[in-house]
Amino acid sequence: SVDLLTSQGVKFKTVSYCTLGEPSFFLFEPQICSAKAADSCEVFQLRMATFLNGLDDYQLSSQFREYLAAHHSSLQEAKASIENTITNLSSSKMVKFFDANDDVVKVPKGVILPDSNFRVVWDITLFLGLLYLITSIPLQISFASIGM
Repeated sequence: SVDLLTSQGVKFKTVSYCTLGEPSFFLFEPQICSAKAADSCEVFQLRMATFLNGLDDYQLSSQFREYLAAHHSSLQEAKASIENTITNLSSSKMVKFFDANDDVVKVPKGVILPDSNFRVVWDITLFLGLLYLITSIPLQISFASIGM
């Protein structure tokens, strides 16, 4: 997954299996947001000059101009949607909401987190108890006297 960030570093959206940057690239404008991968991702960078040279090499420049003319409004709408989201994030409540420190989470009483130390001790204790039962019950059944 990829987090989309404003220029202030505030996360406003998380996307997966996506391609970023088409509106800005095709409209010959700078990027309006940054992206940060949560885990790992493939990054491909294509400079505009290289792209245009490739179009010229394969005689696709006229098709590209036709594409831009046909899809200009949808590219503008995509850009406007992202800009609108970023603008809405400037409200103090939204910034506080999205800028909350993810490392500090208040856990309700009675909730055991899967990576806590208590959970590790608990799992080891239960494992040892299970080993005891797995060995002791068959031994007790095997060597129990009939008169008991």
